[in-house]
Amino acid sequence: MPERLAGFLKEHDINAAMMWDSIPGLDESDLTEAGIRVERGADPNVRVGITGALSAIAETGTLAIPSRKSQPLSTSLLAEIHVAIISSSQIVWSLDEALKNNQVRNASATALVTGPSRTADIEMTLTIGVHGPKELHVFILQSGKNF
Repeated sequence: MPERLAGFLKEHDINAAMMWDSIPGLDESDLTEAGIRVERGADPNVRVGITGALSAIAETGTLAIPSRKSQPLSTSLLAEIHVAIISSSQIVWSLDEALKNNQVRNASATALVTGPSRTADIEMTLTIGVHGPKELHVFILQSGKNF
């Protein structure tokens, strides 16, 4: 997976990424060895944010992303491209099932991400990505696989 992610970033001409402190299945060194600079803080000049997610909801294709100190929501919301990395074991069927997780209950905020934002507020013209990323890409790691 790290090679595929690095290839994806290079295809999009990306040489820097905001990233959480820890994402299962991905080390910072995987990106730095591929020539990708990793930023920990919010940087509006960085085009991609890489996060994990607590769960992925099969029914709607939604990611549940709770905020924590080492996992700021800005990483998933600020950049024009959001890349989420999850394990197949994190896939649940419904929103109800995802919201029963204690990490959601204990988080100061949880973002439910189903794709780029859509709005038609201005002259009823559909605009994508106004209130967040224009693109969402999810890498799903097979559970039980060595990373």
